[in-house]
Amino acid sequence: MEAALVDEYEYAGVNTCAGDSSCAIACPVDIDTGHVMKQVRRDAWSPAAQRVGEEVARRWGVGAAGARVAVGAADVVRRGLGSAGSAALAGVTNAGRALLGEDLVPRWLDAIPGPAPRVPRTRATQQTADAVLFAACINRIFGPPPGSRGALTVTEALVALAERAGKNLWIPDDLGDDCCATIWQSKGLDAGNRLMAARLVEDLHRWSDGGRLPVVVDAASCTLGVLEEVVPHLDDAHRALHDDLTVLDATTWVLREVVPALGDHPTLGTVVVHPTCSMHTLGIADHLRALAGIVAEDVVEPVVATCCGTAGDRAMLHPELTETATLEEVAELAGVDADAWVSGNRTCELGLEHDTGRPYESVVVTLERLTRPASPPNWTSAPSTSGRRAAG
Repeated sequence: MEAALVDEYEYAGVNTCAGDSSCAIACPVDIDTGHVMKQVRRDAWSPAAQRVGEEVARRWGVGAAGARVAVGAADVVRRGLGSAGSAALAGVTNAGRALLGEDLVPRWLDAIPGPAPRVPRTRATQQTADAVLFAACINRIFGPPPGSRGALTVTEALVALAERAGKNLWIPDDLGDDCCATIWQSKGLDAGNRLMAARLVEDLHRWSDGGRLPVVVDAASCTLGVLEEVVPHLDDAHRALHDDLTVLDATTWVLREVVPALGDHPTLGTVVVHPTCSMHTLGIADHLRALAGIVAEDVVEPVVATCCGTAGDRAMLHPELTETATLEEVAELAGVDADAWVSGNRTCELGLEHDTGRPYESVVVTLERLTRPASPPNWTSAPSTSGRRAAG
């Protein structure tokens, strides 16, 4: 009986906990159940597993590149075989999950996009930059929504918008081994978490010229990871380096530094917006809403748009989590005809697309399309440009 209860709780309480701490936002006494579940996950790993997690962190550049290749290979199968390809990919991943475990092998979802293009090179250098752009792993691995035409990644869109606004963003050449460490923290892999947190802070300090340049992060969960979640895992010397840093989410930076320089541009009719848990935790959900209000005349934010349950890889490990978490949101959006569906974190967008069937993307990508010079935006669905809005 005890063993059965433990097994049931492992699924119901630990493995299907998003671990995003959004429960603490709703709790009147700030109880953070997500943090507790991460500690439970940590205590469940053997010393050998912790060493494996540390080695993965040490060689993360290879791991991230491998993930991108795998996404690319899957996309080739899907595009080549269509629905039969998707069925084959689902069969392969389901077999792997049965063999190795549902919490190790992700499930194939049709919402999984193709691979991201290589990180763009910018004209700026560290000496001429206004800010450092830290391109998150998820934006180096996952590309735009499947089937989108002419879409950019949020990293590419940020570079384009910065140039358009006369701002210099610099992307370091050697960021391939770096990550916000959220992967290791979420899974309770402490050794890898500490290694990655220390490396990240050292590199951000170097790239930012000792904190002279602000660091812009292009995924909200990674912004939270860099700004807050790595700190408890740093020693005193690395905390001192972290104290020198100014870290901004892409939505915040674009709203403050880019939008005032863009001038007038076409606007959409309606946009649906989903603020992520990380945005709520950071207190920047209003920045997403403000950008949504700049790209569209009518902004629809579902009343029940809370945690989507994606939590990085949870949507691929336990799709039932996101499907349940968004049931009310999907129902509220039934019949809504929008020109764009926006958020601010690539994996959350992936989970939302799986649940709603809508092509969610970063609002930064949407803004870039609307302000492209020389040619009209290339939309997956025709936008309404009935109004024009001053971007300031």
